[in-house]
Amino acid sequence: MPYTYDACDVGTVQNQTVNGIPRGATEGGDPTYGGALSFLPGQKLSRCTCPGESHPGPVHADGTYVGRAAPEIDVFEAQVVNGAGDVSQSCQWAPFNYEYQWFNTTDNYVIYDEDATHLNLYKGGVFQQATSGVSVTNQECYERESACYAVYGFEYKPELYPGYDNAYIIWINDGKPAWMQRGGGTAADTQVEISARPIPQEPMVRNLQIQNLCRRL
Repeated sequence: MPYTYDACDVGTVQNQTVNGIPRGATEGGDPTYGGALSFLPGQKLSRCTCPGESHPGPVHADGTYVGRAAPEIDVFEAQVVNGAGDVSQSCQWAPFNYEYQWFNTTDNYVIYDEDATHLNLYKGGVFQQATSGVSVTNQECYERESACYAVYGFEYKPELYPGYDNAYIIWINDGKPAWMQRGGGTAADTQVEISARPIPQEPMVRNLQIQNLCRRL
């Protein structure tokens, strides 16, 4: 589950609701599921974990556990738009904003080349929220006969306790910065009564997955 969360509130519980509250989490979500915002089972290693319950740590100075999970940052997901090879470069988040709408104001993200990159229209569903940019990539390296390689990657900087003001993720497309998300993009959302989702602080493993959902050129 893509939780990146260190708060003890409704954001950590199943479906992001307690007795149907907050209302925004029951009507500001996925229309395929009747407007429900989240179908996640809740954050297993929560800051709400009680003393003596199973939790690997660490512990805050006040004695509460650090909220932990398995967040996901995508180096790229390949796709085809109008016959050209694109890459979607994203981070997956939980809990979710109202209508999955992250705070994508100009203070919170940078697109380095607007001719090549734009924000993804996809923002999420009941199992994940996404902050995502889509870039046209090097077509010679993507599918054509040139013996070249395109470099993809990301750099992420968590801003550890007590705040997240200087945190960011920068994605790389064809060896150049494509876009950056700052930590303020996933700040607290009062409409669904959740706290900030920090830029992921967990160490990560690399995973390559090939699936039939990808489109043919």
